[in-house]
Amino acid sequence: MRASWRSPERGISGEIDRTRAGVFRGIVSVQSICCILGAGFSYAAGAPLTQNLFKIRDVAIASDGAADRFGAVWRDYDAWSSQHPLDNAEEYLAGLLKERQCTIWAQNEKCARREITLQRTATIHHMQTPLPFEFHSVPARPAPLFKWAAELVGAVLATPLPSDNVKVNFRYAARITSPLHCSTHSAFWHEITRKASQLAVITTNYDLLIERGLRHKPMIRTFGPGFYYGGISRPQLLRGTLQIGTDHHVDLELDGAVPIYKLHGSLNWSVAAGDLEFFQDLRSAFRRGGDAAIIPPVPEKDIPLWLLSVWRGAEEELARSQTWLVCGYSLPIYDQAVIQMLGRASRGGRLERIIIIDPQAADLRARYSAIAPAAQVKSLPGLPDALLELRHIL
Repeated sequence: MRASWRSPERGISGEIDRTRAGVFRGIVSVQSICCILGAGFSYAAGAPLTQNLFKIRDVAIASDGAADRFGAVWRDYDAWSSQHPLDNAEEYLAGLLKERQCTIWAQNEKCARREITLQRTATIHHMQTPLPFEFHSVPARPAPLFKWAAELVGAVLATPLPSDNVKVNFRYAARITSPLHCSTHSAFWHEITRKASQLAVITTNYDLLIERGLRHKPMIRTFGPGFYYGGISRPQLLRGTLQIGTDHHVDLELDGAVPIYKLHGSLNWSVAAGDLEFFQDLRSAFRRGGDAAIIPPVPEKDIPLWLLSVWRGAEEELARSQTWLVCGYSLPIYDQAVIQMLGRASRGGRLERIIIIDPQAADLRARYSAIAPAAQVKSLPGLPDALLELRHIL
């Protein structure tokens, strides 16, 4: 096994001296693997795809206020989708975001909150309320707030899976410390960790399925190399409670072997006074109208300051990996920030091959070949069908 690339110091540039070296037992090949995981990976464990986020109505709801907000979004989305049958949830969110950016937004918000009629909105426009964008007309409906839709996205993805412990409050059912009961993910991680001399994960997902599959700490008797959040200073302490429903707080330190770079944030993160705080559970998705530190899934995304170090670390990880294993990430053309990052890493790094696991993998080959023309690109079917073939090509 080759030596770790990082210095022995702790921190963003020196966080794996004792955890990433020598953790993967029974390695049969020497290669560095970077897994790039999207919504399709979580879908294999029962989570919804992005395109279905507003179609699901079996959602954990934290309060009567949240129920009202979600109801407003669902009604609006149904009306919108009937007029835009070919568009997806990301485009719906983008439309709400444009509504928020309009100077008429203050009145539009009153329409949603106080159920002012559309006729009243039209009257306001007739009185020559200025609009900053010429293409932006008066809303055809009193649209709900963008932040309500973002809150609903978090609640949908934080709703416990059927395999989770639903005997406790849903805020705590999908805890970092709870193993994931998904045979497909288990087989995937067993195979990858057995073949990798060095492993990293980059994901656009918000959920905790990757963390729970790799486990919160290195395990000896059962599977689990453990993880930590890549691009974030260490030590990393996750807040939690010793017993659910009590005030006996206990912090969990992440000292695992596999870095997870969450490019769009996470449902167990929150931003407080400009700094990230971390939790062992999904309380951030449900409290205070949903204050989880995530970038909502809109086509054009800005990278906030609290995520810049995660993106930098992810690009470094891609550059030093020989194999990119892409699962469930379709590389949408509008996700230019990710595309540019992959292009830079492929040109200046050690990349030799890309393995795509996706039901549409054959169609995705051209996109990834364009990004990394010097790499060998192999396509496999989606999970779990790809597992057997993956075993032979890694």
